[in-house]
Amino acid sequence: MSPNHSYIRFTDNDGETLNVELTNGMFTANSFVLNNGYIKSEALENKMYMQNLTKKEILSQTYTDLASGYIHKFGYDEFVGKILDKAQQLNLNNIGAVLSESNLNQERFIQACNNVGINPHDKEDLQNIKHFPELVLQLRNINGQFDYIDQSGFAQMPPEQYEKWLGSLQKAENKQESDEILERIQAIEAQKRKEALQKQKEQTITPKKEAPKTYVIPKEYL
Repeated sequence: MSPNHSYIRFTDNDGETLNVELTNGMFTANSFVLNNGYIKSEALENKMYMQNLTKKEILSQTYTDLASGYIHKFGYDEFVGKILDKAQQLNLNNIGAVLSESNLNQERFIQACNNVGINPHDKEDLQNIKHFPELVLQLRNINGQFDYIDQSGFAQMPPEQYEKWLGSLQKAENKQESDEILERIQAIEAQKRKEALQKQKEQTITPKKEAPKTYVIPKEYL
């Protein structure tokens, strides 16, 4: 994972770790991902970005993507809460799930305030939640999530900045590097196929020539 983005990391036959951007079919170095300007040292320390994901963590992200698509179509409801709970059970470092849950909790708080006649957007009126312990607890939980997000090293990457960063991959130097990596991989694979074919030829068993058989006629038939 990286801010607003994900990519595939794999190890080639030489043991070197490579990154491939499926968005545009190019290979990238770790330095390119780091240079997007939105990955803080705290985020790396908290293993938020640029980590090899386990199957559980990939499934967690799938739940988060499901929640995001559902929110886009239908808004926030308790079904979203169930999905995000499952996502965080699978991966506590899933910042996307934390952000969506924070938004969900804010929606819950606004609805709860409206139910008791408090305007949550009016600072003076908001003071009246002191008469409702459950609202005070909700607000504390929301502020606690805000603190967690701030300490995690997360930085919001605007969509237009993300598009600009991703587009920079097409710069000549990055494209050249990607092409060189691809050529090296193809050369290695070609050499391995050649060696495998040669080995196969060497292992081919040549049938042994058998000496002519001699049949002796029994004396009783002579």
